[in-house]
Amino acid sequence: MPLRRKIVLILAAVVTAYAALDYGIQKIVILPSFVALERAEADKDIHRCIEAIDRDLQHLSITCRDYAAWDDTCAFLADSNKKYIEANLTEDNFGRLNVNLICFCNSNGLIVWRKFQDLNTNGTMEVPNFPKDRFPASHVLLSHSDVESKVTGILQTQAGPMLVASRPIITSENKGPIRGALILGRFINDKVVDRLREQTRVELQIDPAAAVAAENVPDGHTPIRIDDGDSGVLRVSTTLADVFGKPALPIRAVVPRDITRAGQTATRFALASIAVVAVVMMGVLLWLLQKTVTGPISRLTRHAVAIGRSDDLSARLNSQRRDEVGALGREFDGMVERLADARNKLLEQSYRSGLAEMASGVLHNVRNALTPMVVDVEMLRQELDGARLDQIEQATAELNCPDLPPARREDMTRFLDLANTRLVTVARQTRTRLDDLAGRARHVGEILADQENVSLAERAMEPVCLDKLVHEAEALLPDSLRQRITVTADPSLADIGPVRTHRICLLQVLANLLTNAAESISRAGKDRGGVCVRADAEHVGEIDVVHVRMRDDGKGIAPENLVRIFERRFSGKPSGSVGIGLHWCANSVTAMNGRMYAESEGIDKGACLHVLIPAAS
Repeated sequence: MPLRRKIVLILAAVVTAYAALDYGIQKIVILPSFVALERAEADKDIHRCIEAIDRDLQHLSITCRDYAAWDDTCAFLADSNKKYIEANLTEDNFGRLNVNLICFCNSNGLIVWRKFQDLNTNGTMEVPNFPKDRFPASHVLLSHSDVESKVTGILQTQAGPMLVASRPIITSENKGPIRGALILGRFINDKVVDRLREQTRVELQIDPAAAVAAENVPDGHTPIRIDDGDSGVLRVSTTLADVFGKPALPIRAVVPRDITRAGQTATRFALASIAVVAVVMMGVLLWLLQKTVTGPISRLTRHAVAIGRSDDLSARLNSQRRDEVGALGREFDGMVERLADARNKLLEQSYRSGLAEMASGVLHNVRNALTPMVVDVEMLRQELDGARLDQIEQATAELNCPDLPPARREDMTRFLDLANTRLVTVARQTRTRLDDLAGRARHVGEILADQENVSLAERAMEPVCLDKLVHEAEALLPDSLRQRITVTADPSLADIGPVRTHRICLLQVLANLLTNAAESISRAGKDRGGVCVRADAEHVGEIDVVHVRMRDDGKGIAPENLVRIFERRFSGKPSGSVGIGLHWCANSVTAMNGRMYAESEGIDKGACLHVLIPAAS
């Protein structure tokens, strides 16, 4: 993967991790703080509604005191005079005071006067469950212990919940004794609720039908519940207690979730800003990295790849940077320069080693050709020694003596006849061997001429029939080795047809392989073995090749030596072998754009040498 792509992926991973972390913080810490703030505000809203109702009760209580602490009220409670009623308890006065109930009770709970009025129609209305004649003496609305006593709260009636206020009836000087109680009431209707909404700026809802039975409510209302099931609003609810301390009036404030929406908007804006900043930051970082790191490294990489492909060790990067990348470039230039020097030295050394190796191969081939010649010359010398030339000379001298006895002369004549016959046979055999020696000498000359041609120019290419070349290679073997093997030329050698290649070189390769096969059969302890040579036309890669297989039933090759047998100075033969033959063969076949390899199932299981050469080398 390119370095630039890796950097992009790393930066993207870091930014993604940071964005995920920031999103987690927004989701777990910041957004819940907005929700908590919203719930706190909702709690405040419901408390404002409760306080607004309490303020209405306080206003009602103040109005009630204005009428209860008055001498005329005290007198009315004593004599029930109609003038008081006509002056203060008219229908207009109900509307001015905004009350639905005015009730006067004496200290015994006896109702002196009471009236319910509908403020919408200004008509009298009845509330069945409200006392008509008398309150119980222990009724909470009458429980005034001193002149400053007051009772306010909510009273449930069959006509609906009502705000009530009760004050003791006393003199205008605010003195007792307490003569009774004045009770004012105001139904909680839609007008009252609308006015409370205007005062609190809260969507207040009152549902008397939702009241449930519960224990006493010491704090004036039940615990506040916040319902956030609706994603758009919060519903905050509680139940106000009545004058008896029982849950009586459920109220609910519907609060829009503006704070949460603002928090979500802020969170989305924060995430969007992070994304924008991340993109800008990645762009800037990539530009800086391109200028300072990836760009110079890419140029260094392209320079190294170009050198590797072109093999031009003279190219230089010549970096002028003063950072680590510049130091790397200069060190790379120095390394290439040292590599060029080393290659030049290696080429010179390889040239000299090649000459030495070529000479070793030529000497090895010449020695292989001279060995049978030396053997033949030695055999000729032994046969000439066996001809008894000194005895023939002595017999001839005796025959020339005139006084030689007839019997002796007859013996000498018979001996000379036999000797002459033997000499004729030796002469004929000598001529045959001399012909062989002349052929071998010509082969040595061809080897030396081929070496001379190699040193001056490329080897000559000529059509070669593989079956004939195998027989020529067999003829180059010494008699001692030729007598140990039977060479079988498979018909496939002739079927291949002429192959255009270097004849002398391939002949030497085949002669070396036959020599090794014969020696391997000898080491296996066999008196005589077989060597089969065959060839096949194959297609390897994009070229046509001729695959020559030479299989013998000799000693075989150890598995660990199958590759090493082509190494210089390595030999699987007994000590004293120099290990040049197969190494020279492999190099020669490689020079013909071919290759060699060996196969063997193991020791005493024979071997097969493979020679692959192009169909037209």
